[in-house]
Amino acid sequence: MEDRPARIAFWRDIFAGLRSAVGYVLIFAASVVSASSAEQADTDELFLATCPAPGYIRFDGTCLSISGYITAEHSFSDADDRIFFLPGYAGGLPIARFGLVPNGSDRRKTETTSYLTFLSASETEWGMLRTRLSLEGELLGSGGQTLKVDQAYFTLAGFDLGRGASYFNLSDGYTYTGGYAADDTIDLAAYTYGFTNGSRITLSLEDSSARRLEDGIWAKRASPWIPDIVLNAINADETFGVSGALTHIRDARTAVNAWGFAVAAGYEHRWSPGGRPARLAVVATYAKGALGYLGYPDNVTDYLIDADGGMVLSSGYAALASVQHDVSEQTSLVGTASGYSVETDARFLNWRARGLRVSLGVIRQSAGGLTLGLEGNYHLDEVSATDIRGQNHIPADGFELKVYVRRSF
Repeated sequence: MEDRPARIAFWRDIFAGLRSAVGYVLIFAASVVSASSAEQADTDELFLATCPAPGYIRFDGTCLSISGYITAEHSFSDADDRIFFLPGYAGGLPIARFGLVPNGSDRRKTETTSYLTFLSASETEWGMLRTRLSLEGELLGSGGQTLKVDQAYFTLAGFDLGRGASYFNLSDGYTYTGGYAADDTIDLAAYTYGFTNGSRITLSLEDSSARRLEDGIWAKRASPWIPDIVLNAINADETFGVSGALTHIRDARTAVNAWGFAVAAGYEHRWSPGGRPARLAVVATYAKGALGYLGYPDNVTDYLIDADGGMVLSSGYAALASVQHDVSEQTSLVGTASGYSVETDARFLNWRARGLRVSLGVIRQSAGGLTLGLEGNYHLDEVSATDIRGQNHIPADGFELKVYVRRSF
């Protein structure tokens, strides 16, 4: 029987070699899979035929688009405190300790974010090759700064390989501040099959270490040796979609194994009240042992190890509703309401965490790619626990005001 360390090393080598093997994988994929559909081929040919055009550059048979934006944001919160969560054990039994800590300097924030995207398309002997590279930089009011590659992937013959938006994602709302829903950028390898009616289904292998919610006490996961398996289906007009994910959980201390999962469904309704466009998005998600797919709820872990050494998976759900109405050609009203409820129910511990977030905003778009935004947010977080010491419950809420300016190009 194959030993576990060797198996782990094998999968690590596989993922480490993905980037260096991009060219070979694409050639193999293209040799066994035909172009997705005639409609997609027509779209690709039109893309190349209209290049060069405003915003596009053509060179050596490749059409290149460069775009991006710079956003400056200032926010102020009246929340004096936030919840801290410290799990532990007493006499071998899991216990939950929590309380409130002052927000301090977090009540007022200034951030500047830049985003630059390079898109390319070119004809190859295996079909249309598309690439995307997106760079994100952030400057915080405290002086901290980051620069990262947000997305970098290839698309050829229905295959995606690299770092891109997770195929589990449906919608996190239309407001500047997103709601509780999956919105991950992640390392993946995926194949999408397009049907003749325009709908599509995607099978994606995604980085299983990116969404883990662990605390190092109740839950300390070992390095993953298989990727998360994600399945997504979207209808032709992209108004309805369903997603599912399967993840393998292995505790680093006890070597206990389990499978976690998440499922989601989303719908977007579009209409024109008063002749002006409007849309409504609704997303519902359920997860067990894979709570990161809920949109990263606070104060939770994917599982805990009980007193008998067994693994107890946490479970819960998240729901989101978001609306946008263009009251004029330049002005839009937006709103998002979302929440989550998560529970960990062991033999001598019941731990619950809940959250609610509501955002209302107005967006004004002017000539020259200038966007002005004003948004108000309210959040309410609650944790409660019943363990060998008794019961405890703590809520924390607050209002936040955000003002932001974005220049797109």
